[in-house]
Amino acid sequence: MKKVRVICLFMSLALFISILSGAVLAQPDASVGSGSHSVDAQKPLDGSVKMLDTAKAVVLYERNSDTMIYTYEPDKKVDPSSMAKLMTALIAIESLDMNTMATVSRAALNDVGIGVVSVKPRFSAGEEVSVEALLHCMVAASDSDSAAVLAELISGSQAAFVEKMNQRATEMGCTGTHFTNAHGLYDENAYSTARDICRIIDTALENEQFVKIFTADTYTVPATNKAEARHVLTTNWMMSNDYTKRYYDERVTGGKTGTDGANGRCLAVTAEDGGMELLAVVMGAEAVYNEEDPNILEAFGSFEEMKALLDYACGKFEYRQVFHENQTFSQYTVVNGSNNLVTTPASEAYAILPIELTPEQLRWVYPDNVGTITAPVQAGQKITHVEVWYGDLCIAQTDLLAMNAVDVYVPQAEPDMPAILHEDSAGKLIAIIAGILLGILVLGFAVLFAIRTVRIAAMRAKRRRRRMNRRRNY
Repeated sequence: MKKVRVICLFMSLALFISILSGAVLAQPDASVGSGSHSVDAQKPLDGSVKMLDTAKAVVLYERNSDTMIYTYEPDKKVDPSSMAKLMTALIAIESLDMNTMATVSRAALNDVGIGVVSVKPRFSAGEEVSVEALLHCMVAASDSDSAAVLAELISGSQAAFVEKMNQRATEMGCTGTHFTNAHGLYDENAYSTARDICRIIDTALENEQFVKIFTADTYTVPATNKAEARHVLTTNWMMSNDYTKRYYDERVTGGKTGTDGANGRCLAVTAEDGGMELLAVVMGAEAVYNEEDPNILEAFGSFEEMKALLDYACGKFEYRQVFHENQTFSQYTVVNGSNNLVTTPASEAYAILPIELTPEQLRWVYPDNVGTITAPVQAGQKITHVEVWYGDLCIAQTDLLAMNAVDVYVPQAEPDMPAILHEDSAGKLIAIIAGILLGILVLGFAVLFAIRTVRIAAMRAKRRRRRMNRRRNY
């Protein structure tokens, strides 16, 4: 009966706890897959309300935590302009050795077109240039001739190379992109999205050679068979103050510009601040010209709006660690266990969170019902799963593992009885006990006899003293 009462009490307590914790155990409607993580995230951490003045499409992504912080029309198809050169660069890096020499052909130069403003270094037909030099000129100086030369070197023709560009884009999951040339000069059939450009860069940044080129603000083209050494500078003025200090931003570590007069300006940058590794894309930003003299450019549009985007990110958010190595979590009682069980996260995790966030704004959700844990339990064994939610977004998740092992409880065995106490020695035991009792009794009588003898002797002595005193008195 007592055992039944204990079981009923345990079941009632479990039911009571489950009712109280129902709000925590129940997973919110929004699934992790539709949260803010990954380039494909459909629910940015801070929404998609228009923030910049003129940009047609914007993406703000944090690479370390895989968090989409903010988007505006991320899947809108926009003229990619020189953003196309990023795909050309990635394919060239994946296909060629940096020391390979390419010969600039007249066909490649003609592919760019007569009348297109040529930027330094201005290669000429028959010039022999390394792949590394072509890549630096194409990405940093946004040189279109270099893109045409690389396309011809890799695929034999611009058309064949464009097929490779679109195939690679499809492999990456770029569903809103279609390239028509290697350099990004305007074509009404070419388009991309801010999300796809972000995806291309994020993938390319896994390649060390691409990082080296994407983050270079200057490069010296070695002397060739037709020209002396030439020095080129990045067109991303947020990376360098060689042109002007107006747009320089020490947070910016790399980037690529894109310009088309009719469709605005594009800019993609990487930036670092407080542990955050930001990847930001602004497409279709409008330049501002002087009202009296339209030839005077007063604002690029892309630089100003990118700075506003970075200021917003760095001023409102920070990079926080959510799960730590050897962090202690919930403690559980283990049935038949020799001790309790403590859990720890399976891995570290970081998240982008508002700077002003308080712990009360986060919710710790346990989607799995742990149930009864029975010994033995091995250290490192999965116990349950935990998620951290901010609003309706899961910002971090991990398995919880057993931090310590739990062995099966084994009751301590009672010590063996001495041989003298065994059943076959009962007679001896009785004799020993009787002897001890008899000894105690004899000792008691002896003590009493001694006490009585002492008292009698004392009384006799006292009487003698009295008699002697009376004789003296007489």
